[in-house]
Amino acid sequence: DYWAPEVHEYKGRFYMFASFKAPSRCRATQILVSDAPDGCFVPLTDHPVTPPEWECLDGTLYTDKNGRPHIVFCHEWTQIGNGTVCEMELSADLKTAVSTPRLLWSASDYSGVVDARNDTVSKVTDGPFLHRLKSGELIAIWSSFNKNGYAVLIARSDNGDVDGIWTVDSESLIDINGGHGMVFNTFSGKTMLVMHRPNENPYERAVLFELKEDNGRLSLQ
Repeated sequence: DYWAPEVHEYKGRFYMFASFKAPSRCRATQILVSDAPDGCFVPLTDHPVTPPEWECLDGTLYTDKNGRPHIVFCHEWTQIGNGTVCEMELSADLKTAVSTPRLLWSASDYSGVVDARNDTVSKVTDGPFLHRLKSGELIAIWSSFNKNGYAVLIARSDNGDVDGIWTVDSESLIDINGGHGMVFNTFSGKTMLVMHRPNENPYERAVLFELKEDNGRLSLQ
């Protein structure tokens, strides 16, 4: 029960944010550390960084405009029905949270959301990842379900930082059969989306798409 690792460079070291589940414990994000991106990674602490009483997953690292680190993560729909994306400020060494969780948006903020299990209590939030557009606007890609299946969606901050008010676009970036993406820039300057497809175990594979940005909107190249 471990999945969704992300590796981030921070202050000269490499930190893996990954989801874990264990008997009699809530699923959580724990942080591991290495001196090199190819490992070996070891736990930074002996405890997860997300709230121990919350079912959480898919934590990601974001450093704000003042250089302060934050974890952005999902509070699982399995516990609360309408999944949410929250953030907490972390200590400078990433070992502990130094603020209480703050709600950024809920699955139901996406106008096209559908329940994952044909009921009214399974609105999913998965895989947030924050990305700054060339315009300076801060967005987050994340995943949920719409009428076509698993989709990649976009949320936006109104002040260009994580402490802003977040709204969710009605239009999806990927409308079918893809999710939990990250955005990165190649050494040649291309903006790329990596995500898994299809959303069907055990067939998920990493797929890559080049992204185009036009007036604050992302689309596949």
